[in-house]
Amino acid sequence: MGQEERLRIADLRLGGAGIRAIARDLGRSASTISRELRRNAHPITRSYRPYAAQKRCVIRAARPKPSKLDDRLLAAVVEERLRKNWSPQQISDDLAVVFAGQAELQVSHESIYQSL
Repeated sequence: MGQEERLRIADLRLGGAGIRAIARDLGRSASTISRELRRNAHPITRSYRPYAAQKRCVIRAARPKPSKLDDRLLAAVVEERLRKNWSPQQISDDLAVVFAGQAELQVSHESIYQSL
């Protein structure tokens, strides 16, 4: 979603349009519009702020992002399981059980593949 769409969302919202009407106008899913409005609402006034939304989007999309596997403990656990011939999917599934509730110590199988 670009700045033009965000400005259109703000205009439609100010005009009283609902989420589904905005979604139809932009050819987007209602859930996409709902998420956009929720993520980028002013914390106090709850009004949608398209320029702030665009700025946050650019920041979130910045690359390269730090890898979760930069964490030495997590990298050691993953490496140990790779040496035991576990697949990245098996490792990811196991980490979700072993480190349940600790998102920083869980990693997707895609991230493991990328690190190889």
